[in-house]
Amino acid sequence: MKPQKITLPLDLDEQTSLMKKYVSFDDDTAIKRKLAYTGFFRLRRYGMFLLSKMGRFGKKPPEQMLYDLYNFDERLRLILFAYCKKAEIQLKTNITVGLSNKENSHLFYLHETSYTPTKGNNDKISKQNNVRFFEGFIKDIRNNEKRIRTDSARYPEIKEMRPKGKGENDLLPAEVYFYYIDLGDICPIYSYLRGDLRKEVLRYGYTRKNYGKETTKQFDTWLEAVRNLRNFCAHHLMLSGCHSCVILPEFGEDYVLTSRTDLFSRLYALKKILPNHFSDALKKDLQRLVENSDVDVYGLGILPRDWEEKFERIRLL
Repeated sequence: MKPQKITLPLDLDEQTSLMKKYVSFDDDTAIKRKLAYTGFFRLRRYGMFLLSKMGRFGKKPPEQMLYDLYNFDERLRLILFAYCKKAEIQLKTNITVGLSNKENSHLFYLHETSYTPTKGNNDKISKQNNVRFFEGFIKDIRNNEKRIRTDSARYPEIKEMRPKGKGENDLLPAEVYFYYIDLGDICPIYSYLRGDLRKEVLRYGYTRKNYGKETTKQFDTWLEAVRNLRNFCAHHLMLSGCHSCVILPEFGEDYVLTSRTDLFSRLYALKKILPNHFSDALKKDLQRLVENSDVDVYGLGILPRDWEEKFERIRLL
């Protein structure tokens, strides 16, 4: 086996020189200051994105455009992260309260009978894969519940959250358990729930009386898209120009989406999952950001020019 070549870290002068591939600047002072804060690979993503849009004009984007885009993206993450949190909190309530009432048990999340190991999938290979992973899925939930319940050093407040008279050996009610988990844990729980329970989550939390199997399948993709969006925001990843996570539009709403993977498709998913009274506030916050930004949001393809009209046409659940 050949020894691997050792590559030394790039120093600030080398990082600055490499940034000239993507952005036009004469004075190194400002960009060195930015690189020292953000790191080379993070800032380069913004430079590469701008160059991909402006390269067709035969020139590099100016330095100030790089800073404007970075600042816009930072403010965009703050807005969307706030609404992802609202969606996550409401969803926890929809699941824990709605299903505890329906099953007449606040421990429904620990019962294998609450789930469908195949996920109701008709494809033979998908069925087999789902069943194979189910054993580990339910084991992880039980181990996680025990860890939270018994680790008093890490969770000293857990004693206050137990129902009166309940001790360490009494299993945690769903509302307590879900308090500690995040969307990454909730996505597989919802996807494995029995069909009637998946529908009950929607009935409890949203406005319609009935939801079909197809809507619960679409909800899976919206939930995954919001989880993906939340992670982008929480880990300070670039949202402008992002393409990830295919979502399925609700029946009759294909015309709303320009793409099933772009940033607007994340907004589509977020509006579907958000408590309905927050959707107008989200739109207004985004409008203010776009109107007050120095970034050409439409010219760079970050959002479609008619995003406000499209957003209004997304039906509430």
